[in-house]
Amino acid sequence: MSDSETDMLVVYVPVAAIRAALRFTRRGMSSDVLHCVRVHCDTDGGAIMVEATDSYRLIQLRVDPPRNNSQPKVDVLVDFGDGARLNGKIHGGCLHITGDHGYLSWALDKHGDGMRTYFRARDEKFPDFGKLLPSDDVVYDGAVGVAFGGRLITDIYKASLDIGAPYARMLGVPHSDKDTEYGPMAFGAVGNDISMRALIMPANYGSARRSYRRAYVGDQA
Repeated sequence: MSDSETDMLVVYVPVAAIRAALRFTRRGMSSDVLHCVRVHCDTDGGAIMVEATDSYRLIQLRVDPPRNNSQPKVDVLVDFGDGARLNGKIHGGCLHITGDHGYLSWALDKHGDGMRTYFRARDEKFPDFGKLLPSDDVVYDGAVGVAFGGRLITDIYKASLDIGAPYARMLGVPHSDKDTEYGPMAFGAVGNDISMRALIMPANYGSARRSYRRAYVGDQA
């Protein structure tokens, strides 16, 4: 929706999705576009997508459309600077955007007490996640040898908790018929009206790569 008097765009987006995305930004580099979180509509215009990357990892969160509310068309890079204050119990959330700045607001309790944190809205080019994330019908290698830092896995697990998911699933390395030693390791989680896909890039196939594959089976084990 838009306020005709202030020309303010209000986008309903769970603060939990922003909190999860911030774990994947490149911190301490406010001049870098990878410090930002991208918020935009999906191709169908129904859901809101929240994306972030630090060039080694990326996350995409899909937010189901709010009930009885229509989302405005939006595509914005949100830059919270060195850190957003997203503490406290969260109830809902809105991005209020006016020109090249705005704020994220949310309620702390049912009585309406709330908080807000301010941001810049930047007009710069952001990586195209559509070319990087596996499609829904992708198949994954059945076994791979991978090695990456424990902090990377911890951030993925924390992001799944942010969105209300009990755990994150390691989906595997998308299968490739090319003779390559590296590929992205994919993860997924489904929370409270928010679903998450994440990649760690690249993962080393190593000597444990197998020729067989398994199909993507949604949320089944």
